Amino acid sequence: MHVNVLDIDFNKTKTIGSLGETKVIAYWIRFCNETLNGEAFIIPYGNDVKRLENKTISVETSQNAIQNLKKVYDESIFKPLIKRLEDNRYIIVGKVNFVLHEVNADEDSAVVLVDVDVSGITFTIEQCEEDISKLNIGDWIEFKLEGLLLFDDGC
Repeated sequence: MHVNVLDIDFNKTKTIGSLGETKVIAYWIRFCNETLNGEAFIIPYGNDVKRLENKTISVETSQNAIQNLKKVYDESIFKPLIKRLEDNRYIIVGKVNFVLHEVNADEDSAVVLVDVDVSGITFTIEQCEEDISKLNIGDWIEFKLEGLLLFDDGC
């Protein structure tokens, strides 16, 4: 998805992990696009986070947690929705556009991934976050997303 980075709070950062000896730092931003005005942490491509300010960039999404996932059966709300709550939390309504069920024979465990499309924004949900084993392509779902994280893909 493309977002316009409105501003960056250089005082609000979070260490996400490390690559070798280098820490991976995320920065708090305010952003907007045609679907959403919001706030999130962003991991910049490369080390120059200042280049993002007042720019339109391409990003991928991730999240800290998914909660309260449920299928939506009411046809009156079969339309994509992202509703911003406080503290980097969002209510998402979207259509499942990809499902992967993969069983790892060596470990006798299953991997389940679901991609949900919301007006061109894709959210990926893993089985460990919510029970998604019964979801199918075309299902409409609603969930609460906490801790939106954006990855600048450098494009």
